[in-house]
Amino acid sequence: MQYIFLTLFFVAVIIHLYGSHKQNRKIRNYTKGFILFFLILFYIFSFENIKEISPVILSALICCWIGDLFLMIKGLKTLIIGGAFFIIGHILFIKYFADSINVNKVHPFLSAIFILTYIIIIALEIKFLQPHLHKKLMPVLIIYLGTNMTMNLFALTLLTTNLSIASVLMYIGAVSFFVSDSILFFVRFNKKSSIFGKHFWVMVTYSAAVFMLTLGSVIK
Repeated sequence: MQYIFLTLFFVAVIIHLYGSHKQNRKIRNYTKGFILFFLILFYIFSFENIKEISPVILSALICCWIGDLFLMIKGLKTLIIGGAFFIIGHILFIKYFADSINVNKVHPFLSAIFILTYIIIIALEIKFLQPHLHKKLMPVLIIYLGTNMTMNLFALTLLTTNLSIASVLMYIGAVSFFVSDSILFFVRFNKKSSIFGKHFWVMVTYSAAVFMLTLGSVIK
């Protein structure tokens, strides 16, 4: 049964990417809500025993799905609400990573380099986006990127302290999430950018992110 939902997930992604490439808002709106919906069902039906389902991962995916639904609606309030759901989703992923980290193998120096690198990236993003942002969005943007950075840090720490196929997939998923969000901000707020002028690359990286995170938690 899980493979049926996985197939439907990929079908929804492909149709959505086609709509994104053609800049067809109607196709994008019709398909976006189904991407996480089918992925959530894939996750649930991947386990024979319901007790094996992680309530943390399931809740994180549901939060991302709700966030998607709000982001489909135009308006500042729905944008902030959608972002808030994604922040909660990131926090839940952080908790999942934290529970699996081998604390005795943590590398403080590597973590410090990682944090510094991401702070520089985030600072540059904010600098370029600030002229195009509504004042109310700036605190939300900083909190969101900070939470996303923390999720990436915990995913990296999990990878370096508990190396496995699952941790590799989840780290790729976390990085893809950060890349997707970074592109999204330029698509939404800096429409003059020719490189990030479409939602196509946002959804390519986003779909990869949620799929890798989900698959990593399934094969744990």
